[in-house]
Amino acid sequence: MADSKEKMFELGKFDPIDAKRLLMKLTARGIPFEVGGDYSGLARPNRGAAFYNGTYPSGSQLVVQVPDSRLSEAQAIFRDIYPL
Repeated sequence: MADSKEKMFELGKFDPIDAKRLLMKLTARGIPFEVGGDYSGLARPNRGAAFYNGTYPSGSQLVVQVPDSRLSEAQAIFRDIYPL
């Protein structure tokens, strides 16, 4: 976990399968991070209809935050995993 005094920056929201790769690389580089949950996708009123129609809506996501002091390193890892 990051130092509680340091400001955290949200790196992004990820499906759990996608977050796994990112978190493994952050851990390997020694970059502290915090993970939270965003469950707002589960409360969408048309979620059941989307499953019925086979579009597979987004579900819960993991919110990954890193300290500001290590943000540039974390963004470099992010760009390595998800190139444009």
